[in-house]
This record gives sequence, C-alpha cells and structure tokens, in this order.
Amino acid sequence: MQSLVLLAGCLAAGKTTLAEAISTREDVVLAREDIGSLPLFDLWSQGVLQRVVLLQASFYCTTLATILRAAKSGKDIVVVDHSPAIHHHVYSKVLWKRQLLSDADWEVCTRLYDALAAELSERFRIRHLALPVEAETLRMRLEERRRDGGDVIPLALIRDYGDAFTEWVAVQDRALVLTQPEGLSFLAGDTSVISKVNAFMSA
Repeated sequence: MQSLVLLAGCLAAGKTTLAEAISTREDVVLAREDIGSLPLFDLWSQGVLQRVVLLQASFYCTTLATILRAAKSGKDIVVVDHSPAIHHHVYSKVLWKRQLLSDADWEVCTRLYDALAAELSERFRIRHLALPVEAETLRMRLEERRRDGGDVIPLALIRDYGDAFTEWVAVQDRALVLTQPEGLSFLAGDTSVISKVNAFMSA
C-alpha cells in the first residue's frame, strides 16, 4: 500500500515550500493544491459564504482526483501540500463556530469530508506532517503575499484558525509535528529538518 503524507497547517505556514523540498526523493511524487484560484480562498480568509457546500464538494472531488492521479506514478509515497482534514476541522469548523456556516451546511460538509477520508484510508497508509505557526507570524506572511491588493485576513480570524489547528493536532497519533522554530529555520534556509522529515516518511 502506498503512503500518503498530508502536510497540515494554516494558510502561509510553509506547507508548499516543505512539500517541494521533500519531493526531491526518488520514491516521492508531489500532488499540489491550487486553492488560490478557487472561491474557497475568500470563504476562509474573509468569511464570505456563498455556495459553500457546493464549493467544498467540488474541492474535495478535485483533491481526490489530484491524489489518485499522482498515485498512478507508482512511487511509494504521495506527498500532498495540504490536508483535507485542515479544510474541514479548521477552516469550515471555525466558520461554523462563528455562525457563518449553518448547522445544516456544517453537517453536509462533515459528511463530505468523512466520505473523502474513508476513500483515502482504503487506498493509502495516511500520515500527517504538521506545521504550527503563531498567528502573528501567519499574519505577517499573508500580508507579504496578499493577492492582487486584496484585504488582509483579520488577526482574530487567524487566531481562531490557529486555535482550531492546535486542537486538531492534539488528537493526532500518526503525525509528525514540527516545532515552530524548526519550521521557521527551514523557511529561513536551514535544511536540517529535512532529515527528520525523511525519517518520518520512511518509517
């Protein structure tokens, strides 16, 4: 059974940068997310809720197709630069707790996520690589890469996402959780953390 390594972290945590670094291994294939081109980005960043269930369903279908397409490479490990678990247990959950997502929509989103998780679990040995980052650091990174001069995500919303992410990480038993200093040193050019990640993927 192929391994599926999902990189978990909030927006701008450094997931794609780390995914690209570890995908240079010969036994790894990288599956990328293109969330910036989807309306879901606005849902999560600003709480603009339009057709949320349809958009979430579309995104999960796209994610599954992307992962399965990458798996056809035959390589032992599929690395994904995001995690559907974070989309559900962090972004959607926070919007629901803020009453920006109805109970009915939250229930549908939960069923959609559960179906995707079950499908992936049948096909892969799943593990998460988590990158926790403090809210203020995330805010700074998001300001640096802000899209087309758009609005900055409110710090309070970033903090809520961070709290939900911490809660999710606390109940994971098959995850490697990098410390914030490790994540920051990697983004600053220190590649020593790659050895730790490689050992985790090979275990």
